[in-house]
Amino acid sequence: MANNMSRERDLRIDVMRGFALVWIFWNHIPGNVVSWFTPRNYGLSDSTEIFVFLAGVSFALAYQGRLLKDGFMAAWRTALGRVLAIYQAHLRVSALIIVMILLTGILFGIQQYPGLTGLLLTAQEHSPVRLFLALLLLQFKPPNLDVLPLYVCMLAAAVPLLQLTMKGKGWLAFLVSVGVYVAAQHGLALQDLHREPWAFNPFAWQLLFVLGMLAARNGPSLRVLATSRAMMLLAWAWLALSALLVLSWHQPALHNVLPDSVQQWLYPISKPNLDILRLTHFFALAILFVRWVPAQAQWLKSKVMRPFARIGAKSLEGFTSGIVLSFLGAVVMTELASSAPPVMVG
Repeated sequence: MANNMSRERDLRIDVMRGFALVWIFWNHIPGNVVSWFTPRNYGLSDSTEIFVFLAGVSFALAYQGRLLKDGFMAAWRTALGRVLAIYQAHLRVSALIIVMILLTGILFGIQQYPGLTGLLLTAQEHSPVRLFLALLLLQFKPPNLDVLPLYVCMLAAAVPLLQLTMKGKGWLAFLVSVGVYVAAQHGLALQDLHREPWAFNPFAWQLLFVLGMLAARNGPSLRVLATSRAMMLLAWAWLALSALLVLSWHQPALHNVLPDSVQQWLYPISKPNLDILRLTHFFALAILFVRWVPAQAQWLKSKVMRPFARIGAKSLEGFTSGIVLSFLGAVVMTELASSAPPVMVG
């Protein structure tokens, strides 16, 4: 996505990461109209793919200089320092969300809040000490707080793979990443407190992060391939088919047109394990975006885009703030729905 020799910041990274964080915020508020304008309703991938891929791009651009200047161990120590900061932010927001859930239950009751009922059930099944340890070990996560643990895992292992790419062995980093991804499709996963796989399996999602790193390191050559006529046609065709497939989920008549054999092959389209259909859909979008949006397009510098760029540049703060605000928004939407007068039919 970006030339690794470029000295000018690629504005697309911050702006699109900002959009991804805003879309994640709206998608975490049930029952709002704005969420219908987010990517998840028009294709197989969504904002999470954008966020993880750009995290890989940003990591490579930020750490390749440190590797060249200070060496492997210094770069890894810096990365682990960032891991610790993200881990601490996750724990702080988790504690805040748990307190907010409990206060919501006290003020409004528990019937309409699955997050509260789930928290109470978990508290009944496990001792406070076990819950606290599970929170520290990332085995217990409050609602909508699955992305930061994923990022912690990916970032902790990213420096060795980036080192390989900088030594001209990007192909080896790619093969290692693909191998781990394939293992994830066959059961390799981290488990939570209930012995269920994580909502985002880091062994699967690391592939998208690594592909982001490789894109940052090999921007010019990949751009030539990605913007070829054949790739453009394939991208448009796959996006059109994906849109029809998503539409079929809302239109039973269209869904029934698909033969049973095709449906058995397609489903389930796993988000936890980053299904290959989601992955290819994201790259179809990325191909068109790279083709039509230059790195320094003037509209990226406009006043309208400036807030998104600021959010994207401070992605950790943007994500954690969005989680808290989306919880408050969900409470407001739930209480408004419960206080609305019943619709009279007759």
